[in-house]
Amino acid sequence: MIFDPNYECMPADEMRALQLERLQKIVAYAYERVPFYRKKYDEAGVKPSDIKTLDDIRKLPFTVKTDLRDNYPYGLLAVDKKELKRIHASSGTSGKPTVVCYTEKDMDIWSDCCARLAAAAGVNGDDIVQVSFGYGLFTGALGMHQGCEKLGAAIIPASSGNTERQVMLLKDLEATVLVCTPSYALYIGEIMEKMGYSPKDLKLRIGLFGSEAFYQTLRALLAFPDEVGADERGVIHTGLTLGGAVNENHGDAGCLGGFQSGNQAFELTGSKQNHIRVLGDDILDVGNLLRRVALSVRVNQLNAARFRFFADGVGFGNAP
Repeated sequence: MIFDPNYECMPADEMRALQLERLQKIVAYAYERVPFYRKKYDEAGVKPSDIKTLDDIRKLPFTVKTDLRDNYPYGLLAVDKKELKRIHASSGTSGKPTVVCYTEKDMDIWSDCCARLAAAAGVNGDDIVQVSFGYGLFTGALGMHQGCEKLGAAIIPASSGNTERQVMLLKDLEATVLVCTPSYALYIGEIMEKMGYSPKDLKLRIGLFGSEAFYQTLRALLAFPDEVGADERGVIHTGLTLGGAVNENHGDAGCLGGFQSGNQAFELTGSKQNHIRVLGDDILDVGNLLRRVALSVRVNQLNAARFRFFADGVGFGNAP
């Protein structure tokens, strides 16, 4: 299902032109409004006017996790705090949390990103979506809540924990979509079996799982649809880039998925570096092209990644 045909069906050359336009604007915006980026770019000897092609993204220095922590809490803000509508943060398990702020416009874009992702997985206005991510500072629950709501789906904001109650809600409220981490989906399946229920007792048809490594072994353990009765879809939720950036798995297509290239610019670097057009295992770097608050320009995710590029930029996974 396509949520936004203008972007999802945009030809590759038009998508590249749009990415370049947005990249130029966000670099200039960061340079003008955020002292951290102005200093970083000056030290690297790069000016916004140097970004003339998508390849010029390589001229920009990386933003790394320590930069985000060093600028805690509001050092990367590009607007006055009075314009903020929502403040989220990471868990901070390795030190200071990473703070992610949103204006009203950012909230709209975030909702669209998550709606587009959910629609690509097949969620629609007839669905009842049980969100079993924890609600709180973590962006996942509220992001997918907003996105599925935008598609017209009914939302059960179950949050996490109290698993027997989760199973009861799935069954009694006839949820058709489950949103949670893959490990929690596995646990729900175990508890469901102990309670004497089978997948035939549920109406589930889609599982949106994210915020953990989505290993093939875990997919095998989950054994969807046999265990819980739903077709799995993997979601990589990146709060740094407005959430809902990537759909990792489209059902039976293995690890084949896509990213929202109109909203984010993805780049592969590392031992097989060939900038954007790379096929192989490399390091994934990402930059948001639309955010106007807590900017994230060329963030090094330090995640191994493999991309396969298609001739056309058609569909959810259109690649520059």
